Amino acid sequence: MTKWNTIPLYSRLRDAAEISELATNQSEQLLGDVATFIRCDRPSDRWWWRSASKDAFVISYDDKGVVFGNFWNELFDQNSAVYMSVTDSFTPPWPVFRGRLGTCLTCVLDSPHAEFFIFDKELSWLVFDTHHNSLHAFGVLKR
Repeated sequence: MTKWNTIPLYSRLRDAAEISELATNQSEQLLGDVATFIRCDRPSDRWWWRSASKDAFVISYDDKGVVFGNFWNELFDQNSAVYMSVTDSFTPPWPVFRGRLGTCLTCVLDSPHAEFFIFDKELSWLVFDTHHNSLHAFGVLKR
């Protein structure tokens, strides 16, 4: 059993029919691209949203269901192809999954809270969901 199997969100993503986990070398390449995109000052840090030098738009929330209804549904096409990484409290490298945004978010809503980030395949936007119940959004956030 790996450390990732202890996180319900990881298990839900891994078991979802429409989501695939990337190979380690692909994940590491994408994580390097993400670190560059957000200008991560400490790529070995467990909370990249905290060590990013690129400006982020931050939204705090109390209710996961409300933020998902208002933020994710208003700004993003639920059928868009995305990458998602479950980070929780672990240091990188993290697993990276590929799937549709709506399917990934369903896994999030069906799981206890775990830290993660989602980004589009062009890396034009990226959103971290943190243990502080806040979203840290980077890039262009519009449909």
